[in-house]
Amino acid sequence: MRVAEVCCGAGGMSLGLRRAGMEIAAAYDIWPEALAVYRDNFPRKPTLLRPPPGFRGHHARSSDLGDLLRFVPTLMPMTIDLIAGGPPCQDFSRAGRGEEGDRANMTVAFAMLIAVIRPEWLLFENVQDAVRSTAWKRARLILQRAGYGLSEMKLDASQHGTGQKRTRFIVVGRLGEIDGFLNTVLEKPKKAPRTSVRDILGDDVGVHPGGGYPEETRAYFMRPFKGGQGVRSIDEPCPTIIRSARDRASDGYVPHKKDLAPADSVPSLSWQQLAELQGFPASWNWSGAKTVRDRDIMIANALPAPLAESIGRAILARHKGDSVPELESGFIGWLMAEKGYAGATFRNRCSQVNRARRLLKGRIFANVDTELAMLQRTKEFVRLNTTVRSDLLGALSLHAEWRTSLRPSVELDIDDFDDGENRSAPVLRSLSERLGARSVTVDVEG
Repeated sequence: MRVAEVCCGAGGMSLGLRRAGMEIAAAYDIWPEALAVYRDNFPRKPTLLRPPPGFRGHHARSSDLGDLLRFVPTLMPMTIDLIAGGPPCQDFSRAGRGEEGDRANMTVAFAMLIAVIRPEWLLFENVQDAVRSTAWKRARLILQRAGYGLSEMKLDASQHGTGQKRTRFIVVGRLGEIDGFLNTVLEKPKKAPRTSVRDILGDDVGVHPGGGYPEETRAYFMRPFKGGQGVRSIDEPCPTIIRSARDRASDGYVPHKKDLAPADSVPSLSWQQLAELQGFPASWNWSGAKTVRDRDIMIANALPAPLAESIGRAILARHKGDSVPELESGFIGWLMAEKGYAGATFRNRCSQVNRARRLLKGRIFANVDTELAMLQRTKEFVRLNTTVRSDLLGALSLHAEWRTSLRPSVELDIDDFDDGENRSAPVLRSLSERLGARSVTVDVEG
């Protein structure tokens, strides 16, 4: 599975996706220092047998996502299965001012890039507050109109092998799919134990806090964001890593009731330890960062590699047809309550839906006619007898009927997304008009 990543930074997402088994065919960023670090850690490789003019050399290149007229032609000649990216998040972040501006518009530009290139898959990540932003509403509209089903979720990295409690807004999209098609797979780890600092860095991190704590207890200091606990146990995931996470406690630090010890009696984590908690190996070469501040920003901005790997494995499994969605409890209840199925008839219907899904390699198409047509084109389906084929088609039709009953359509006019100030609105309106509609129909949760 070939991937192009935009806003690649120091390479956290690429590292995780590569570990998942994907090929990074192209990577882009506009920050020279981040590109230098990326190139130092990913081997040079050709992306095309006959690259177009100006596309020779390393697969990580400098390009501005906001300049789509220059950006799109570099991707057009390549065979790309997935475009991934985490556009700048400072305009959405709680650590910033939360005012949407030019950087928030990069989220809209990302959606436009997807709509033009039309890869089968997309992966978008950002801070958790991005889900409520006007920019994401615009981006979602573009992606839905381009035919993508979207799985939107908030994932905690500590439940995906990262020793850090870092919640990210994740969107996985696939052409022709229903919304929410991958949520259950990626949200399953919510029941798993969280990964701790000790799990990643070992037993010798921090110091014993003193007092009556067990001998194996170790504590460290991490500067809290806007108040809160600073002295923590290594048996828990650390808080979200920010640029200043390794700073020592200042004179202005206010002790917290949950602190294990006085803040000035325990060490802070080193930048190397913070990088490992983001999923970077100890061997990662950071020499391309010109300043300490640049390096700290790159580490803080990265998508944790273990989280990217977890997402990548889920995508790849579904892409190959190795993953089939579970039957929804709502559908099962609907079959019994609304359709009156029971006993053997009920079990057979459930089995038929599952069998049809396996033949479709786990896909749930948004358009039922497309879904039925794709099923009938599979070699395995053609070999079945007439009765079985009819049963499978009927089972998928029932599932589509249930989905329709849950998702009433509402009309959203494009003007609903124009605040009169954001410069992406005229571009979005132009794109919508070229697609042939002033208002569009989208599905919402019932």
